[in-house]
Amino acid sequence: MLYQPFCSILLKKPGSIYPSSDFVRLSDTVYIAGSCIDNDLVGNIHPFLPKFKNWDAKAIAVFQKNLETNPASFLKDFVADFSFVKIISKNRLMAARDHFGVFPLYYYDDANCLIIANNQQLITRIPDLDLASDILWMGDFVTHSDENPNLTFYKYIKKLPPAHLLEYENGQLKISRYWELYIHHPLPAKTDEEYIAEFKFLMQQAVECRIPDGLNIGSEVSGGIDCTSVAAMAKYYLDKQNRHLFTYAHASVDNEKYPCEKEAIKNFIEFLQPFKHTFTPEKITGMRGIMEHAFQLGNGIAHCHYAAFSKAIYEKAGCDKVNIIFSGNGGDHGVSYKGAGTVIQSHLALGVYKTAYHELRIIHGSLLKTCLAFGYSWLKVNVNWGSERPVNAKIGKNSLKTLEALKRLYPELKGYSYKERTHSSHFKNVHEHILEKLMKAELSNRCEATTLAASYYGVLYRYPLLDIRLLQYMVSLPPQMLYQKGINRYIFRKTIEQWVPKTLAYQPKPPGNMYGWILEAYKYDYDHQIEYSLIPENEEMRFCLDFWKYRDENTRNGDLFKSLL
Repeated sequence: MLYQPFCSILLKKPGSIYPSSDFVRLSDTVYIAGSCIDNDLVGNIHPFLPKFKNWDAKAIAVFQKNLETNPASFLKDFVADFSFVKIISKNRLMAARDHFGVFPLYYYDDANCLIIANNQQLITRIPDLDLASDILWMGDFVTHSDENPNLTFYKYIKKLPPAHLLEYENGQLKISRYWELYIHHPLPAKTDEEYIAEFKFLMQQAVECRIPDGLNIGSEVSGGIDCTSVAAMAKYYLDKQNRHLFTYAHASVDNEKYPCEKEAIKNFIEFLQPFKHTFTPEKITGMRGIMEHAFQLGNGIAHCHYAAFSKAIYEKAGCDKVNIIFSGNGGDHGVSYKGAGTVIQSHLALGVYKTAYHELRIIHGSLLKTCLAFGYSWLKVNVNWGSERPVNAKIGKNSLKTLEALKRLYPELKGYSYKERTHSSHFKNVHEHILEKLMKAELSNRCEATTLAASYYGVLYRYPLLDIRLLQYMVSLPPQMLYQKGINRYIFRKTIEQWVPKTLAYQPKPPGNMYGWILEAYKYDYDHQIEYSLIPENEEMRFCLDFWKYRDENTRNGDLFKSLL
């Protein structure tokens, strides 16, 4: 297995709980179960730095020494996917999670014990714990709120946030951030060619360092440029080693309103020539089977649509004996950021008026429209006026109906107060906007849910476009490298010219999406009246099932479902 479950228990009162025989006793207060790396180091650590590429006893010893010396400083620059627990003594431990939360980490803390695991279900199996449900999480789940990203269904089980370090010593629990992107350290002035060359080197490194020896490699592809570019760069590297690349895509069927990307992907596959390509799913059989699998996996995976919808990819990759799948997830949050308006406003904020005017003229053409757009952008930056506006009012209305229905089944939910999600239109410069997008809980939720869902099939996802070195370079670039001469994603497009056809590198937008087959799958369930059946008997799954039941009913009977279909 590439990714293994683990759990560590530190008893604050010896004998307060009795772990099962799955646990190894390290002392009268410390127990561990699962993937032990080295005696008192438990968890999953997949390094990408050359010094740690061979994750052997020597590298592990260096890693442990750095942790004991200065964990926060060391982890800040440690390029890896990881979640682990380090047992230092019977009354002291530390735990940490990677920079973007690719690997999950949960903890339970009460007067008797501190439990840390990478899977909620490992915690819930331990006897004598308080597994009361968290009303705040339940309400947030229904209303799609991300105001409290570290909650879980269980009131006393929390997520350790990405890029955070947990330290426990003599009864004191401390959680601190060890890393963040610095957006106020601009790079020295250079030519465009120099910036592109440096960006290209970092991007190659981000892909190549994540390709281990001796394992089959796959990649998602799409009609866009994020996944596709990563796949092309991985193929270039694997070809030099006489190794194969498998590719997978969501594009099985069109919907009248949402055409799929199948033709665009076929054109790219013809260019790429992978060892094997698979479109999934091969036929529409509804969403119930997919969601039932997500319910059985637990850990909130049913809340992450992408992780659930990719079940067919995990299955196919498992059959192909593919262990690693690359994804461009997070690309449009950062390194392939698209935001022409924000870049132009950033020029104005820096006083680079000529460049801002030139870019607006390319967009609008006429002198009048250009002058009006220039004036609007100038006001947005200098007056900083703006307002809060609702985020997708239709979905919010449907969520409220579902919440009201669930309150009748779960009276404790009546104490939950719905907070309407809003979006601020106040000016943020381009680097502030990138940072905001990258730090949203949605990104880490998708990563962690995919890790758990895919690991069921022995598959592990890797995200080169979330490499911290590449992202730090990105947020240090001058704005003109992100949008220039009417070309959005400027430096990203210039960089990938070597690996993908120019028609793909410079296409204005993807020629479709994956929503068509998803909507057709829901329609299949609706038309055939397929019901859920394989649901584990516990409170969390019962709540999820009730949520989906009422959500489906409210969606089908409302304007939203009719407009989608």
